[in-house]
Amino acid sequence: MIAVIVPFYQRQPGLLHRALSSIAQQRWTGELQVLVTDDGSPVPAETELDGLPSWLTAQVRILRQSNAGPAAARNLALDALPPRADMVAFLDSDDAWDGTHLANIDAARKAGAAFYFADHWRQEDPLTRFAECGFQPDGRAIATGRPDIAWCNPHSLMHAIVRRSPVGTSTVAICRDQIGLRRLRTDLRTAGEDSLFWLSVLETGPRVACSTHCEAVYGRGISVFNHRSWGDERSLRTALDEMQAQRAFRRMFSSDPVAAALIEDRCRDLDLTFWQALFACVRRLKFGAVWLATTYVGKRPLALLRMPRATIRAVRQQFQRNPA
Repeated sequence: MIAVIVPFYQRQPGLLHRALSSIAQQRWTGELQVLVTDDGSPVPAETELDGLPSWLTAQVRILRQSNAGPAAARNLALDALPPRADMVAFLDSDDAWDGTHLANIDAARKAGAAFYFADHWRQEDPLTRFAECGFQPDGRAIATGRPDIAWCNPHSLMHAIVRRSPVGTSTVAICRDQIGLRRLRTDLRTAGEDSLFWLSVLETGPRVACSTHCEAVYGRGISVFNHRSWGDERSLRTALDEMQAQRAFRRMFSSDPVAAALIEDRCRDLDLTFWQALFACVRRLKFGAVWLATTYVGKRPLALLRMPRATIRAVRQQFQRNPA
């Protein structure tokens, strides 16, 4: 059985219905259960089931919690997996799968893969994620006649995740035994919790397969990546969570100088991003964001070294917008 985990918090009706419809359109016909965690969503999950095939709604189980973020929502579903589930697939509520996705997961599972992911595309981006990251699998095809699904070295994939992750949550499937008691970090509500989870699984050395076919389209619902903007405190929180994730990466790769250098480069970029976002908040008189700066610097004092450069960049951008 494949169990599909869908965390749900949306203000726009129809998004979850679209995601679940993409499950109904799968060419794979094996045993399935869908676990939807209603994370205190303004749009109730039950209303999104109307019009779906009865065979699918019979396999949908709705779990509920007060709003605690996507990591906690996924964890609740992981704790509620049915006994027969041996593979866990993840799908965000504003995304949709290609019709081949579950069949490809099943093919990879039968070939011996314990971790699977695929290329994907965000609606506002010109390129697929693999193309953006310059990622290609480094192994042979999993089977004759399946050149689109290939093996990946788990250690190389870990480096790719640290550099610029090609792994999209809505394309991932992991063997239940590989997950075990692992759960996502719930303190990282806006960024980084999924990558940390993938890395914790990958460091055990599972067989990894990936598809170069675009198997998911990412939507525009409530998502931290779709809603970051200058002058918004959400951008500061996202940078803070990403920085804390990078700190966790550093501990995970403490004996790997190549990964450590990549992580430090990313932290420097985050420092600049954070200061520029903070200056944009201050210009808009959103002084409540200052406490986030205190938290950020408290966790990463080196960020102060990037403040002068970020100040110059922010002033230059402001001048370019208002030259006179």
